[in-house]
Amino acid sequence: MMFEVPDNAWLTTFMGNPPDEAQPHEGFWAYSVADSSGVVLRLSYHIFEKRVSVALERNELELVDFTHEDAVRMWTEEEQGRKVIACEFGDPDTVAKLEIELAPRIRIRMVSLKVE
Repeated sequence: MMFEVPDNAWLTTFMGNPPDEAQPHEGFWAYSVADSSGVVLRLSYHIFEKRVSVALERNELELVDFTHEDAVRMWTEEEQGRKVIACEFGDPDTVAKLEIELAPRIRIRMVSLKVE
């Protein structure tokens, strides 16, 4: 199964800027965005390796840095001033969802549950 992601032109519009790095032949893209409080988000994904990486920093201090594999689908949501990128992960033993809120402020929510 292929890792489904939004069109790169749409993600560029949604993120508000073009990718910091793009290697389409490798299936890799990376975007950065900052909020009004100075929090910087770096989101990168690799469609062939089904991997998503997220890093957060503020004032050049790394706050969070993680990578999750087995990505199934990424999508965007926009309503009532909220802009969210969501990603669903799955393998036979775990179901996981990542939500990255871009507006009105950057916030990350990750849930991972074992399936029995």
